[in-house]
Amino acid sequence: MNVQWSLRAQSDLADIRAYIGVDSVVNAGRMIDRILDAVELMRDFPESGGMLVEDERSDLRQVFVARYRVIYRIEVDRLLILSVLHGARHSSDHFD
Repeated sequence: MNVQWSLRAQSDLADIRAYIGVDSVVNAGRMIDRILDAVELMRDFPESGGMLVEDERSDLRQVFVARYRVIYRIEVDRLLILSVLHGARHSSDHFD
């Protein structure tokens, strides 16, 4: 299955890299790599992520990577990565 990153999700990754990078560029790179690795696994197992508690739509899912939530939508021919949020943040305004 193809994976596509929304502009918001791309921006989220850049923000995560910048935030962690203030303390450690190495750790920032490692976290981004962990997130990208988790998304690669979802390519083969798109329904492995849990459904969102705060949204009743069955096409929206999430996986946790350390403290971050990767929120995505399963579509016919792709996974659309909608957002990557810190686990403490509410997701309601971060996807369509």
